[in-house]
Amino acid sequence: MARLVSALVGTSLLLTVVSVSAEPFTVDCQLPFENIKKHHPIDDNCAARGEVPDPPVAANDPAHALQNQAKNNFCATGTPALVTFTSFKKLQQKLDTKVPEAKHWTRDKLPADRSVFFGIYKTSEGATSAKGLL
Repeated sequence: MARLVSALVGTSLLLTVVSVSAEPFTVDCQLPFENIKKHHPIDDNCAARGEVPDPPVAANDPAHALQNQAKNNFCATGTPALVTFTSFKKLQQKLDTKVPEAKHWTRDKLPADRSVFFGIYKTSEGATSAKGLL
């Protein structure tokens, strides 16, 4: 029981600290799903850069923020690429060949330079990785 209480108190303190210093998630364009969107509490305290401090604290923070901003970019332009599970498998194989250290990237160890992702793989439709997607 003491462990449960400690865990709950610790979690509550962590959530309080996070919510005090957090930024809301905002976008600079009309969302494609604007008419069906629902507001969630996390929207008020998790910016597009995720939980990464601003300014960065840890060495991996800038790369982690870039990854989060790329995946949360709802304002990307251009023609969407048709991708399949095979596309992702081949993309991973090409990346592993081009950048062998990619096999060891983790949430806490990401590349600072995201240009290694550009043009690695071309789909059967002729699409390649684009800056806004990676």
